[in-house]
Amino acid sequence: MLQLRMRRRRLLAAGAWLLGLVALPQLGRAHAPAADAIAELTQRIRSEPEQAELYLERGELYRVDGNQLSAAQDFERAARLDPARPEVDLYRGRLALDADRYADAEVALSRFLARVPGHTLARALRARAFARLGRGLRAAEEYSAAIALQASPSPELYLERAQALVSDGDRHLAEALRGLDAGLARLGDVTTLDLYAIELELQRGDCDAALARLDRIASHAARQDAWLARRGEILEGAGRKAEAREAYRRALEALEQVAAPRRHTRATAERETSLRSALARLGAEAELRP
Repeated sequence: MLQLRMRRRRLLAAGAWLLGLVALPQLGRAHAPAADAIAELTQRIRSEPEQAELYLERGELYRVDGNQLSAAQDFERAARLDPARPEVDLYRGRLALDADRYADAEVALSRFLARVPGHTLARALRARAFARLGRGLRAAEEYSAAIALQASPSPELYLERAQALVSDGDRHLAEALRGLDAGLARLGDVTTLDLYAIELELQRGDCDAALARLDRIASHAARQDAWLARRGEILEGAGRKAEAREAYRRALEALEQVAAPRRHTRATAERETSLRSALARLGAEAELRP
């Protein structure tokens, strides 16, 4: 029994979305630990049917296991047993997000936050609901609140805040970039944030700023071929053909220095083919110039 309870706690922890909103893979319906934990809770509910907490725990396990109907039923039972319990709305909101019912999620999470305003996970979840509802600026405000409440915010919060701002129009590109830079300053080198910042620099037409960011990432990389290839793509897109050709050439040279076992992968072979094609294309264009 003790082992089952410990397993159940681990499942509940794993099923909760990280504060950075990284959704973990759902457990399969037949996953033995989930089934065991649900069975144990069902037994306890039979002997303690008035305990709202047990329904919340089992409902969360059902949610993680992908059984949305059973999860919703358990959350409603918990609400009937203990209407004053605020976290019922947190569970409802998270379940509604899973089901793509974003308006319902926002309503439930707003009810919860009206009573527990400093709850970081609820802030992050409501931010996602606002983003899915097309309310980018409101989502960005919620992401900022979630970030401010955490000692160590996850990179995904900064990334999704920037995406929410951009979804409201290009006029927010500069603000989105400032937010990404704030995340990089606070968290250190985070490639996902840098890569999105590069895309935003290109979106606002600042090729040199994008290249500067790319060079900073590349300076920490053990392999240079992928970053040089990306540099070539950026330069080619900006119409700087000669510089692009040089970047592609250097990328191919770097690729040829990769140890044999790593060179014989599909990704590496595809990159080599792409680089040779780019060099041939740019070489042909150069020959056609008067």
